[in-house]
Amino acid sequence: MNKYKTYCDTTHKTNLWSPQGAKSFTMDDELYLDIIKKHFNPEERINSILEFGPGTGKTAGNLINLFLPTSYTFVDLPENLHNAKNHLGSAEPNKGYATDVPFPEVIPVPSSEYESIFNKPFDLFVEMNCLTETPEYYQQNIMDHVFPNCKNVILFDGDGAKPEWVETMLGWLSSLFHTVNVVEYRGAQKAILAQNPKKNEILNNN
Repeated sequence: MNKYKTYCDTTHKTNLWSPQGAKSFTMDDELYLDIIKKHFNPEERINSILEFGPGTGKTAGNLINLFLPTSYTFVDLPENLHNAKNHLGSAEPNKGYATDVPFPEVIPVPSSEYESIFNKPFDLFVEMNCLTETPEYYQQNIMDHVFPNCKNVILFDGDGAKPEWVETMLGWLSSLFHTVNVVEYRGAQKAILAQNPKKNEILNNN
C-alpha cells in the first residue's frame, strides 16, 4: 500500500499535508518573485519548473512570465489543485503572461502521487510554506529523489520552519549544490536558494 495513503488513513486525513493544508494559502507572491529576481540571471534558461503547493496559482503565473518555461509541474492536495489549474487556465487563452511564446505544458500532480516525479530532471524546484507541512519521510523522499535532479532549488518555508529544519535543509543542499544562500525576509523568516549543482560537474568530468 502507498505509504502516503497509509499515513493519511492512520491520521484520519484525506490527502492532507497538515490540518490547515486544504484552506491555508500564502499570499506573498510578489515578495517571493522579487527575491527570485534578485538571485537569478534573467538570461538563465529555465525550461522546466516543479512547484510544491502552488495554492492559488499566482506564483506559478509569475514564474511562467519570468522564465518562459516549456513545462510547469505542480504538486498539491487534490482539493487544491483546481485553484492553480483555474488560474493558469484563465491566463492561457488570454496570453496574459508572454504573448510571443507558446504557453507551457501544465502538469498537475496530486500529492498522494508525488512518487511519479521522482528522479525526473527539473531546472527549478520551488515551494512556499509547504514542505514543513508534510511528514518527515515525505520530506526525506523529496531530498533523496527530487533535489538531486534539479538545477536550482528555492525553499520559502519561513512560516513553519524551525531552526533545526533550516539547518537540515542547508546541510543537504550544500552536499548537492556549490552555491547555497539564505535570504531573510519578513523579519526572521528565511528563504534558501541552491544553485550550481555538483552533479553537473561530475557528469562533465566523465
